Amino acid sequence: MIKKAKVQTLFVILLSILLLISGCGSSKPAAAPAPASGNAQEIKWETVRLLYTESVYSLTSLVAQEKGFFTEEHLNVNMQPLANGGLATSALVGKSADFAVGSSGRFLNAVNKNLPIKAIAITHWGFAGEVIVKKGDDTSKKMEDLKGKKLAVQMGSGSSGVWLRYIDKLGLTPKDFKIYEMDTETIPAAFEKGEIDAAVPWVPFSTLVEDKGLGKVIIDADTIAKEVNAYYAFPVLTRQELIDKKPEVVQRFANAWVKAHVWIQKNPDEAREILVKAWENLGLKLDEKIAKTAMKYVHTDRSGFTDADVEDMVQTALAYKKFGVSNDAADAAKIKNYIDNSFVQKAEAKLRK
Repeated sequence: MIKKAKVQTLFVILLSILLLISGCGSSKPAAAPAPASGNAQEIKWETVRLLYTESVYSLTSLVAQEKGFFTEEHLNVNMQPLANGGLATSALVGKSADFAVGSSGRFLNAVNKNLPIKAIAITHWGFAGEVIVKKGDDTSKKMEDLKGKKLAVQMGSGSSGVWLRYIDKLGLTPKDFKIYEMDTETIPAAFEKGEIDAAVPWVPFSTLVEDKGLGKVIIDADTIAKEVNAYYAFPVLTRQELIDKKPEVVQRFANAWVKAHVWIQKNPDEAREILVKAWENLGLKLDEKIAKTAMKYVHTDRSGFTDADVEDMVQTALAYKKFGVSNDAADAAKIKNYIDNSFVQKAEAKLRK
């Protein structure tokens, strides 16, 4: 654990340097439409740093940049993909990022630690975790069939929290399996090497395993989500300091975010193309079939948190505590104290028709 903490600290330092360099090198665009928040003549250009996940939950970030919605709000956004979502809150607290997309699990961890962050929006809602078994396993059909087998899970992730709730409802515990803790991005390689029997990755990595012929899904995301009533709203986080000192910048970011959500709803095919292109740039060779599967779990009909989302996170927090992932379980009141829907509510009132 100490070694892992040192690696994460080093990563945050290197990320700070990278973002600082990219920020210094960025230039102000020549012209842009007036922001939704006011007259273009009164709006000063601001440079902000955004960290986003490499999964399907990157879509809103990518669209907001690709379609110029950040530019319309006079924001120069330096974006950086983040393979490990656990570093999102560390980067925010360390001020190497201004906004970050992180799972509900990372958000709950920040809440438990009373970190000075706020969730101001969702990137979208929809659970994308699946249970997959290795090639040649034609007998395993449900979780009970995997007892005693080597099962890869990224413990502490938001998906692991939903999965823990799912097995708990089945009367199972993590001790019923040989748990191999690993990052979801490494699960396809683990299947390829024959190191694991099954896993709980999320899209697109589960579909990547299937596409390569390394395994097959036996329990899809919809089945898990419906069983435990998981909405899985994926938080967009910022520092409380930024809200206090530059609320107008946060509002402009929220405006761009809502614009991206509306655009994705109206242009799902083009949104999918943006996602595929971004994955290719990250070295992930994913075809249209995989992208279409991923888009099934993208819901952008709202941009803020609901009471149902909060209850969803409460249940995940309880599961984390029950199975030893966390020592604390934040209640609804505490979680709501770390959510600020006001920015997206203002943006939605203007931009959603």
